[in-house]
Amino acid sequence: MDVKYLKRVLFTFVTAVVCTAFAVYLIYHATLSFRNRMTTATAVGITQRDAFSSTGYIFRDEIVFTSGSGAVDRLYPDGTKVAVDSKLIDVFSSDRDLILSERIEAIERKIDTLERSSISGAHTDVAQLSGNIVSGVAELRSNIADGNVAEAVAYRDQLLIQMNKLQLLTGAVDSYDVAIAELESECRSLKNQLGAVSNSIYAPVSGYFYSTVDGAESLFKTDALENMTVASFDEIISGMSGVYPPAGAVGKLATDYRWYVVVKTDIYESEKYSVGKYYDITFGDTGNTTLSLELVKVIDGTVTEDSLMVFRSTKHPDGFDFKRSQKIVIESGEYTGFRVPRSALRMTEKGEIGVYVLSGMLVKFRLLNVVYETDSYLISAPPNEGADRAGDYLQMNENIIIEGKGLYDGKIVGS
Repeated sequence: MDVKYLKRVLFTFVTAVVCTAFAVYLIYHATLSFRNRMTTATAVGITQRDAFSSTGYIFRDEIVFTSGSGAVDRLYPDGTKVAVDSKLIDVFSSDRDLILSERIEAIERKIDTLERSSISGAHTDVAQLSGNIVSGVAELRSNIADGNVAEAVAYRDQLLIQMNKLQLLTGAVDSYDVAIAELESECRSLKNQLGAVSNSIYAPVSGYFYSTVDGAESLFKTDALENMTVASFDEIISGMSGVYPPAGAVGKLATDYRWYVVVKTDIYESEKYSVGKYYDITFGDTGNTTLSLELVKVIDGTVTEDSLMVFRSTKHPDGFDFKRSQKIVIESGEYTGFRVPRSALRMTEKGEIGVYVLSGMLVKFRLLNVVYETDSYLISAPPNEGADRAGDYLQMNENIIIEGKGLYDGKIVGS
C-alpha cells in the first residue's frame, strides 16, 4: 500500500471538507446579513414654524358720514384717534375755497414751527443741537423706511425746529419775527378770501377716523360675530358683491378700539390653534405688516368640515390699511423636537406609537411624543424632565430603524 498516496488523498478530502464548511458558513451568515439588513436614520433636532395662507375679513363698528355736494376737507389723516365733538370734516361750496383752506393750514403750521424755534436758556449748546439733528435725521429715515407716516411727520417738524434754533445760535439768522409777521399777514389775507363752510361734520363719539368707505360697514359689524355660523358668514361674504359706498360718503369713524379678523378654514387646521392664545398674522395688503392677535372664538360647521377662526386686536399701527378683505398668513406656532420619517412608525399591541432604534446590536422600542406632522415626517418632542417613563422615549442621536424585518423590542441583530 502506497502510504504517500493515502496521505495525499486524506489531505485532499480534509481540505475539501474544510472549504465546503467555510463556504457554507459564509453563505449562511451572508443570508442572515441580508435578512437582517436595516436602514437607519439619526434622530436629529429640528424646529418647524407652521403657517398657512388665507383671506381674512375685518369686522369693526363704524359710523359712515355723508354730505351734500362740495369740496371736502378732511381734517385728520387716516387712523387718527379723535375725541368726541372733534371737527372731522369741512365741506366747502367750491374747490377754490378748499385750496385756500389747505393753504391757510400750511401757513399756520409754518408759523407754529417758527414760534417754537425760539431759543430758551436750556438750549444754548450748539453741540447738543447738532446731536439732536443727527439723531432726528436717523429717526426720520427709519420711520419713512418702515412706512410710519405720522411718526415721520412728527420727526420732520421737530427736525425743522432744531435746525431753526441752530441757525439762531450760529448767527445765520438774527430772528424769525419778520418771517412770522409776513406769514400772519398772508394768512389773514387768505382768510378774507375764503368762503363760508357749507357743512361741518363732528365726531358723535370718540374713535378712529378714516376717509375710505366701502359700503360694507353695516355687514361687518361686531354684533354679527355673536351668533355667527359658517352659513351666516358665507352669506355676509356673498353679500359684499352687491354693496357700494352710499352717495355723498366722505369718511367714517371706527367707534371701538377693538377690531376682529375672521378666517375660514377647515376643522383640521383650526385644531392647531387654542382660544385665548396670541398668534402672529401678516397682512399682505398692508405692506406685510405683522401683528399679534388673540384667538377669541372657533366656530365649527354643523354640516361641512369648514371652520371659522375669530381673532381680535386692539392695535392701530400708523398707516395700517383696514381694507375689508386681505391676504394674510397665520403662524400657528413653533415646534421643536426630533425629526422622524413617517415610514419608521410602529404601533405596539397596547396601541402605543413609537419607533425601533438600533443600539449597538440590540433593537429597542422608543415611544414618541408627536407635536407636529407632515405627509413625510413628524416631530417628536423630548419628554419633560422627570416625566413618567422618560427613558422610554426617543432620544437625541439615536439610530431610528426605517426599514427592517422581524423587529421586536430586545431583538439581537444577526439572531
